[in-house]
Amino acid sequence: MRALDVDVFHAHHPFLLGPAAARLARRQGRPLVFTYHTRYEKYAHYVPLSRAVVERAAVALSTRFAQRADAVIAPSVRVRDELRRQDVRVPIAVVPTGVDLMRFRPGDRAVARRALGLALDEPLLLYVGRLDREKSVDRVLRAFDHVAGTLPQARLLLVGQGKEAVALRALAATLSSAPRVRFLGARAHDTLAVCYQAADLFLFASETETQGLVLAEAAACGLAAVAVTGPGCDEVVRDGVTGVLAKPEATALAEAALGLLLDEERRAAMGARARAVAEREFDVRLQIDRTLAVYAAALAARRR
Repeated sequence: MRALDVDVFHAHHPFLLGPAAARLARRQGRPLVFTYHTRYEKYAHYVPLSRAVVERAAVALSTRFAQRADAVIAPSVRVRDELRRQDVRVPIAVVPTGVDLMRFRPGDRAVARRALGLALDEPLLLYVGRLDREKSVDRVLRAFDHVAGTLPQARLLLVGQGKEAVALRALAATLSSAPRVRFLGARAHDTLAVCYQAADLFLFASETETQGLVLAEAAACGLAAVAVTGPGCDEVVRDGVTGVLAKPEATALAEAALGLLLDEERRAAMGARARAVAEREFDVRLQIDRTLAVYAAALAARRR
């Protein structure tokens, strides 16, 4: 690292390699920038100790690491405000993770469906993301079961892999909508756009997001979304404008989804507005410029 003579160290995690970046930055007199990607306390269930103790430790350790940095990047306003409430006083810039708008863009729905082997005339709901506990994919499955009770021709496509994959497949098999649910498994990121382009509606139930990157990708593809009201989601999905935010309950998500599936004109207008928001706020080129500005400010402050 000394031979590379880097200008800035950028850590993306307060544990593991994060402290290594902090040590190197300190030894070489370079600024440390830290992106606070995750609400770490929401992952306490992975640690086999008292959940309350782990949650407090996760908040304390991650905010202490943020305070040691020269600058912090938050993916959303909500995360920035939480860090301020936790007494992080270093400069904090809000820079969402960017989306490649040339790759993620509206496409021909029929072509996309043929590529995935899907029927052209069936309402298609889509979930993209990890199949892990904190993503509440079980709620997506139960919401779709309600939807299929009213629209029996609807289908649900789930893209992703995770620790709960087997359990979620087992749950899906117990529901009356089981024949209408398809688990596509993991897909390379550069092939995801076709999934968004094939869908009529994006369905998302996670309450642990700092930004909700898949929601931004869906928006970039001109896809309206139904998501839960909560941190991360509400800064991407504009309720009543680019989608609908609902209570974190399967029935509430289902009702919101049905309302949009049965109103094609409203759904299409939301999708168009979602693409406009993505162009204005989530273009990866814009986020690159914002990140470079954080580096420049940290370097200038370090020199002073």
